[in-house]
Amino acid sequence: MDSNKTKQNDDLGTCRVKFSINLETLRPDMKNATGYDSRTKFEKEFDFFVPEIYSYGTFVPQKYGEKLANHAASCIPRLFPSYPVEGTEFQILCYFFIIGFILDDYFLDNTGHGDDEGAKKENYFEMGSNTAMDMKIFKEHPFLVSIGNSMKEIFIILQTVNGNLTLDKLWSGYKLNLLKTMESARWTFRNENLGKLDAFSEDTCRYFRTNATGFTDTMCYIRMLEGIELPQIISGHPVFIRWHDIGENLAGILNNLLGLQKDLLLGEEEAILLYKLRNGTLLSSSFCLREQTIMDKFVLPPGSRHLSVSWTYDFSKIDISPKIPQEVADSLKKLGPTKVTIPYYTPKNMRQMTPSDEIAIPRMRRRFKSFLTQSFGGVVSQAELDKVVEYGVEFTYWYYPTGPIESPQYFAVTKMCGILFILDDLFDVKDSNAEKGKLKGGHASVMRLLLDKWNKSNGDTDGPEISAELEQALKEQPLLACICVALRDTLKSLDRLGGREQARKMYEYYMFRAYFAESLRHSRVYTVNPDAARFFTGEQLAMTAVVTLFAWGDGIRLSERFKMHPAFVRYQDMVKMVGVVQNDLVGLERDLVNGEINHVITQMAAGNTLEQVLEREIRLHEQDVEEHLVLREEIMAQYKDDEEVVKYLEITDATLYGQLKMMDKCVRNSMMGRLEFVVAEE
Repeated sequence: MDSNKTKQNDDLGTCRVKFSINLETLRPDMKNATGYDSRTKFEKEFDFFVPEIYSYGTFVPQKYGEKLANHAASCIPRLFPSYPVEGTEFQILCYFFIIGFILDDYFLDNTGHGDDEGAKKENYFEMGSNTAMDMKIFKEHPFLVSIGNSMKEIFIILQTVNGNLTLDKLWSGYKLNLLKTMESARWTFRNENLGKLDAFSEDTCRYFRTNATGFTDTMCYIRMLEGIELPQIISGHPVFIRWHDIGENLAGILNNLLGLQKDLLLGEEEAILLYKLRNGTLLSSSFCLREQTIMDKFVLPPGSRHLSVSWTYDFSKIDISPKIPQEVADSLKKLGPTKVTIPYYTPKNMRQMTPSDEIAIPRMRRRFKSFLTQSFGGVVSQAELDKVVEYGVEFTYWYYPTGPIESPQYFAVTKMCGILFILDDLFDVKDSNAEKGKLKGGHASVMRLLLDKWNKSNGDTDGPEISAELEQALKEQPLLACICVALRDTLKSLDRLGGREQARKMYEYYMFRAYFAESLRHSRVYTVNPDAARFFTGEQLAMTAVVTLFAWGDGIRLSERFKMHPAFVRYQDMVKMVGVVQNDLVGLERDLVNGEINHVITQMAAGNTLEQVLEREIRLHEQDVEEHLVLREEIMAQYKDDEEVVKYLEITDATLYGQLKMMDKCVRNSMMGRLEFVVAEE
């Protein structure tokens, strides 16, 4: 590994990592899979970065390493070079890793023999997950009791370096990572055993395999050693979340690359590179960026039918904003009508306008207008409130298909949506003023103010500290106080109607993550690569928060264990991605008029034609919908008897479909009835 310092950054260096794979020792079937029968060695290299400590650090002398367990002594100095080998931190990390190695060996020794090998492995993973969520299960397994006793001894030593650490804090962080690791390993093993791995996209297989590598466990150890407790304003920030995800992905990629020799020797089918080999990629090409795969046919939920959604762009009839890159605007104006069709499916719950709805909607508008006037009258103009009344009721009607229009929960959801529209419009005004040099703080300042005001209005003294300048700005922004009070009262009314989530959690998801992501729209994080742009747009769009709000209105409660399950987390990610692509495709004309840069426009600005961009986006949408449905089927297979889970999946189906209907019907969006929904024949 050759390294040198970078000129751009004083604390990072660069290096060229070279590795080789010995093909002579492979089984015949693995040799055939690689396509390199005539070669004995395969070599590859890639660039990476080097923290400063590695530029001058040395590893543990062999003599000292012999006094410790071989694996721990070789892993710890390389993973954590800043801790001296004689220090308490080094000792604690060795203990953690030794326990991990013991658990691995226990797994191999107790699950790898006999005809029931698969059942044993499945039971082992289930035991690990159950233990993570219920400490009483420890007593049922003598082996786990000994592990638990070891953890207590490690905790005593940990307190010497982190006096604020409690046993509850130690286990609360550790058990979540244990659940994530065990369930990810169980998912991978079960689908490998059933021969179903190839039914999933490369991204999903990579997600579960990466979760099982233990990166989050390692970060948990560091937080405990260093006494790190990140404030909500950091841990909930989309940039931090994305940064942490990328770190986990890097760990998984390096594990795949540098562990390929082991994977080939053992024939581990879940390895990402072997996944590519099975799908026809040569070994020499399998190190390249992932390829998008089109699935054969949607796996429809029971009772659903295949659906096609079509519309036609006509850029000659819209006024494209001067904020759109001129080359993009010019190329679009040259095009004639352009038809787009995406495949989809019908959900169980779909909104259809009925005569009773036509009578109820005007009544709902009057109630909604009264609420907005009472909450924001004198602060927001009546003309602006009338706009929110008009599209707020339409938005909820099409987007939230399960709630009866005149029900209390429907009204509460409508109020929540109206408040968020007002906040969104506030940000749009501030963006406009910022361009004229009239705003210093932007979105971040507004969000800090909102968080602080919210904390104080709810008696929470643990909110982020704000500067005197921001405190003064709070006095100059009476609208923020109105928003906080209206949100608090609306969320409390939802809570009384049967929701089980804390109002603060809902608020933070909506206001904190979504609007911080929106504040980053013009920053570099959106331009790193398409995946990064989709992630931040997904946070900004807050599709899963919308689903959660609707589920909350319907009184749906999900268990904490289910919400932490990696399959559900991945399912939620795919829900966001489906929502992002639908928003970009259907909302293209709207964004062109408003001067908002979405992924279609970004790719055209990079030199692609509209035809090329649409082909890619439609392919992504089809893959994301298929992935979403396959994961849905997986979850249903495990939780079909959990009524709350079944309801949540059904309301997610309805919300994604409702997004399309809302964008077609709602005045705030520009399609105005131009979407054509065609259901396939039985």
